[in-house]
Amino acid sequence: MRSSLVSKLRRLLLPPESPQELLLRTLYHRLNASPFFVKRQINRAEASYRTWRREQDAQVPPSAERPDPLPVVMFLLSIAPGEEGSALATVDSLIALHGDGWQVQPVVTAGVDLVVYQARANVDGRLHQPLELDELKLTALPELAADFVVFCRAGDVFHPALLDHFHVALAAVPGSAVYYTDCEHAQAGSTAFKPFFKPAASSPELMLSFNYLSRGFIQKTSLVGLHTDPCEFSDLMDLEYALFLGLLSQSALMQHIPAVLVRLSSLPPLGKDQRAEIITACY
Repeated sequence: MRSSLVSKLRRLLLPPESPQELLLRTLYHRLNASPFFVKRQINRAEASYRTWRREQDAQVPPSAERPDPLPVVMFLLSIAPGEEGSALATVDSLIALHGDGWQVQPVVTAGVDLVVYQARANVDGRLHQPLELDELKLTALPELAADFVVFCRAGDVFHPALLDHFHVALAAVPGSAVYYTDCEHAQAGSTAFKPFFKPAASSPELMLSFNYLSRGFIQKTSLVGLHTDPCEFSDLMDLEYALFLGLLSQSALMQHIPAVLVRLSSLPPLGKDQRAEIITACY
C-alpha cells in the first residue's frame, strides 16, 4: 500500500521524461561522476578487496592427496639490471612455499649482479646458476629437469599456499596443459593492489589485450611442437606470451585455479608492451 502511494506521488510530482525528472536524473549522474564520489567508490572497492584478501589468507590451505612422486616445477625467473633486490624477494617467497618440488632457474640480461643470489645457490640445490636468455632454446625447454614450467619476473611474490592449490587442481584435472591462478598487481601511484579475477574458460580475445595466463603452470610436454624461437625475444615474459598464444591456437586444455596466489611485479611502462609486435610476428 505504501509503495503504491509512493509510486503515485512520484508520477504526480516527477512524470516520466518531464523536465524536472530529466534535471534530477542529470544531477544524479553528474554527482556520481564527480571526483569525490568516484574516489569514494574506489575506496570502498579497495576496502572490500582487502577484507576478502584477509579472509582468503586466513583459510586453511586446501588438502589433497599429493601426487607421488611430486611434480617438479621450474620457475624461470627473469632478472634485468637493477632488479637484483626484487629477485631476492621473489626467491624468498618461493622458499616460503608449502611443500617441495620446486626449482628456480634465473634468466638474466647482461649486467646483472647476482653475487648474493649465487651465494644462496651454493647452499640450496633448488636454486640454479643463472643463464642468459639467448642460451635458453625452445628445444631445450622440454629437456628441463621439471614437469612444469612457470615464467615469472623479479619482484613477483607467490602465496605460500600456491603449490597446495596447484596439487589440488592437478589431482582434479591431471591432463591440462596450463594451470593458472588469479593475481593482483600494484596500481600506478598507489600502494593498493588491484585484483585480477580471471575467466575459467579459455579466452583468446582477452589474451590479445592482456596475458591473463601469465605465471601459469605449463606442463612441459605441451611445449613440444611449438615453433616459437626464444632468440626472437629480448624479454623472457615476451617469450611466455608467445608460448601461451601458441597453446591457445592449439586449443590446449586450460585449468583455472580460483584464488589470488601471485602478486605481480609492476606492469610494463606505457610504450614498452610488445604484445602487438609478438602477435604480428608469430601469428
